[in-house]
Amino acid sequence: MTRLAPRQLRRMLLVAALISFGFAAIWPTRISAQALDEPSSQRDPLALARAMAPHTHIFRKLLHKAGCKPLTSVRELNNNDPEDCVLILLGDTSILGSTMMEYSSFIRQGGAVLVATDRRVSLAAFEILVTGESVEIPENSPFAYKRSVECITVLPTRKDWPIFQGLDRVVTNRPSYLYRIQPDSPKLPTWASFPEESSRVPDRGRNLLRSAPNPLPFAAADTFGKGRLLVLADHSVFINAMLWQRDIDNLEFTEKCIQWLTDREDGRRTHVLFMDEGFPKSDFDVPMKEPPLPPLESVVQAINRGLRGMEEENRFNVMLADTFGSMERAKVLQLLAAVLTIGLVVFCVVRLMHARHRLEAGVPLLNTGLKQLVSAASLVDQRQRSMIREGNFWEAARALARQAFTGVLASQNGSAGKKTTRIPRLLPPFHVRGSWKQRKRQVRWLWKLAYGDEPIAVSARKLVEVTALVEQFHKALADGLVTFGEAPPSGGL
Repeated sequence: MTRLAPRQLRRMLLVAALISFGFAAIWPTRISAQALDEPSSQRDPLALARAMAPHTHIFRKLLHKAGCKPLTSVRELNNNDPEDCVLILLGDTSILGSTMMEYSSFIRQGGAVLVATDRRVSLAAFEILVTGESVEIPENSPFAYKRSVECITVLPTRKDWPIFQGLDRVVTNRPSYLYRIQPDSPKLPTWASFPEESSRVPDRGRNLLRSAPNPLPFAAADTFGKGRLLVLADHSVFINAMLWQRDIDNLEFTEKCIQWLTDREDGRRTHVLFMDEGFPKSDFDVPMKEPPLPPLESVVQAINRGLRGMEEENRFNVMLADTFGSMERAKVLQLLAAVLTIGLVVFCVVRLMHARHRLEAGVPLLNTGLKQLVSAASLVDQRQRSMIREGNFWEAARALARQAFTGVLASQNGSAGKKTTRIPRLLPPFHVRGSWKQRKRQVRWLWKLAYGDEPIAVSARKLVEVTALVEQFHKALADGLVTFGEAPPSGGL
C-alpha cells in the first residue's frame, strides 16, 4: 500500500474542506445553539466552522487590550475604589443576592456593572428583571441569523445609543427578554428590542408572564451619578462562537460595551471582576489561536450527509434540468465534449508533473559536495595545524637538526655550497675539543633526530630546547670545538 506524502495529505485535506464548504453554500445548514452543547466528537464540522466553543476568551482578550486588570473575588472588589472598578456577570448572577455584594450601592458610589444572562434574575433596586423565558423568531424572518429560530438580530431603539451606534447586526443566541416591574418607571431606558415577529416561549415548563411588552426589550442601560448599569437578556452575545462570526457586529458591540463601562468623567476604570457562570476569570491575556480544522473523518461524514440530503431532495436532477433543459441536443453534446477535453488535459498535466525528475531538497549537488570535501587551506597549513592539534613537533625538530648537518655533509661529500638530497645512513666521524663531556652525546642525539629511522616525540617545550641545541652546535662548528673527519685536529682530544 502506497503511503501518502505529507504534502499530498495536506492537499487532500484542503480539497475536502473546500468541497465541504461548497456544499454548505448550496445546502443550507441550520445553526442551532444546541450544537454548542454537543460533545466535540458529535459536532457537525460545518456547524463547528460557524459556531465554536461557548467560552469567553475573545471578551477577556478585549479587556486586556483595553488595559483592564483582573480582580479575583468580591472581597478584592470591595477593597478597591468603586469609581475604578467594573463588575461583569455572565450567565450565573447569584452573586447579586449575596450579602457580600451590595450592587446598588456599588453603582451609586461610581462603579459600573454589566449583567448579561438568559436566566431569571430580578434587579429590584432598578425596577427591572430578566424573565428567563426564551424568545424565538420564525426561521424565514430576515432577522433570523442563519435561519435559526434561536439566533435573533436585535434592533436598537435609538441609533445614538453609545453601544449600538453604527451597528446593524447584533445577534443573540437563545435569549430571554427584560420586564419592567413598573412599566412607567424612568429607570434604565430600553436601548434595544427584539423584532415584532419575535415571540416568547415557556422555559422548562414555567408559566409565561400574564403580559409582556411588544416589542420585547433586550437591552437597558443608564448612568446613576458616576455609576453605570447595563443589563442584557442574553450572555451568549459575548461567547467566542458569536464573536468569531465576520458577518455580524457582535465583536464591535463587545468593544463598545467595554468602552462604555470603563469610561468615566476623569479617566477610565481599570479593575474588572469578570464572573463567568459564577467563577471569576483572572486571565485576561489569553493566547488566541485559530480554530482547529475538523478531522478528516468528520469532513467525509459531512460531505456524505450533504450528498444524501441533495439526493433526497432531488437536487442533482433539478440542477441538471435548470442548466440543460433549455439547451439544444447539439449544444449539450458540445459542452460535454469540452468538459471531457478539459478533464483529459488536466489529467495529462498532473501525470506529467508527477513524472518529471525531482531533486531531493536535503541532498547537495555533486559539485557542491565535492567542494565541501576539499579544504580551503594549503597542505603545509593543514600539516602545521595537525602538529599543533596533536602536540608533536617532530617534523619541525627534524628539519632544524638536518639544517645543522647540511654544511657538514656537503664538505664530507666534496659538494660544498651545493644542496645535497642524499640521506646518509651513518654519522660521519667527528672529534670534539675542550672539556665538553656531553658534546658527543648531544651530537649523536641530533643525528638520530635528523636521520633516524623512527620518529621521536617532540613537545613544544622540547622544540625550544632543540632550537637552542642547534644554535650551540653551529657555534661549536664555527669555533672549531666540533670537527668532522678521520684525523682529529691538532690539539684535539
